[in-house]
Amino acid sequence: MARIRRTPEAAREHILSAARRLLIAEGPRALKLQRVGKEAEMSHASVVHYFGNIEGLTLALVKDNHRKRREALREELDQIDTKEGRKNRIEQALASLSDRDQGRLTASLLSLGLDPFPPEDELGLASIVDRIRQLNEVSEEEAQRMVLANVLAMLGEAMVGSQMRARMGVEDTEAARTDFRRWLMAKFA
Repeated sequence: MARIRRTPEAAREHILSAARRLLIAEGPRALKLQRVGKEAEMSHASVVHYFGNIEGLTLALVKDNHRKRREALREELDQIDTKEGRKNRIEQALASLSDRDQGRLTASLLSLGLDPFPPEDELGLASIVDRIRQLNEVSEEEAQRMVLANVLAMLGEAMVGSQMRARMGVEDTEAARTDFRRWLMAKFA
């Protein structure tokens, strides 16, 4: 394989992307430094150079993944300018939160005993709660409940939604997932 020159930041991101793909496709047992190196088309030594060991790689993956998701959610909420726009943006945000690949990644990280969210002291969800409070003109406590209920519901949808539908005899289609998100939104409108 031809060597590709990357900046340290680009190399780290490339390795994290490879690790993310492996976790999503095969689960936590696939997360081995040599496998990640092969998936990234980089040497095992390069992976070790950037992350030290599997724990360092996994922790970097956790932080990177959930910061990106939180930032994407913030962007969706910050672009709301009308009532109809709010409905569309919130539906897009819920769809993002219920992404199946993200659900598998979250479940994999939890199965490794890791907290799949950025550090508590960042208070990342606090900014989302504040934006929800402003948009809905509700108390901080009500906005916290709204965020908690929606995030938990969408993580559940992402991780076990299809299995739950199967056990209820409901076909697992995009229409069924969209219908659930819209129902959930109506409860908090």
